[in-house]
This record gives sequence, C-alpha cells and structure tokens, in this order.
Amino acid sequence: MESSAKQSRALIELAEGKFHQVKKMFLAVGVRVISLSRVQFGPFKLDQTLPYGAYRGLTAQEKQALIQILEESR
Repeated sequence: MESSAKQSRALIELAEGKFHQVKKMFLAVGVRVISLSRVQFGPFKLDQTLPYGAYRGLTAQEKQALIQILEESR
C-alpha cells in the first residue's frame, strides 16, 4: 500500500527553545514532525557545504562573537 502523506519543509526561528517545542507546536495543529535540523545557533550558522560529520574552524568574527557571549554571561 502506498503512503499518501505529503512532505513539506518549514523554517522556524526561536529565540529560546524548550525540549521538543517545535514538534509539540506542529502536533498542536495536526502535523507530525519526522525530522529536525538545526541550521543556526546564535551567531553561528551551519556551513551547508560541509559533508556530514565534518567540521571547520571558527572565523575571526565567530571567535569574537563567542568571546562577547561568554563575557556577557558572567
């Protein structure tokens, strides 16, 4: 039997997320979330060209942003 379920993509921006918040939000309107991908965390954006499991060093701008975040959290 073929599945008639449609697949869609959505871009969600949260200032602060709680445990499974996105899944619960979608479920509240009758949509089941199958997978999630974080593409940004604060000022740090995922490099879409990196292969799965690879990494890169921080840029000078990212290092400065990290220092600023840490100083503000003291």
